[in-house]
Amino acid sequence: MKVRHILGISGGKDSAALAIYLKQKYPALRIEYYNSDTGCELAETELLIDRLIWEVTKGLGLQRTVPRLHLLSIF
Repeated sequence: MKVRHILGISGGKDSAALAIYLKQKYPALRIEYYNSDTGCELAETELLIDRLIWEVTKGLGLQRTVPRLHLLSIF
């Protein structure tokens, strides 16, 4: 069975620190990154995620999920 390493990027300090740590500690490890967009992220959070992913993947990218329904429309 093929092993996959998948890491969710939320835009917070913990996921950012873990992504940077793993890249530095295990540079040869192929990690797939994803982000679950709620549709409510601040522009600063989106920028941080984009910069972080560029840094740890060197431009290979991130799988983003796009909400079918804006989170705030539920309430």
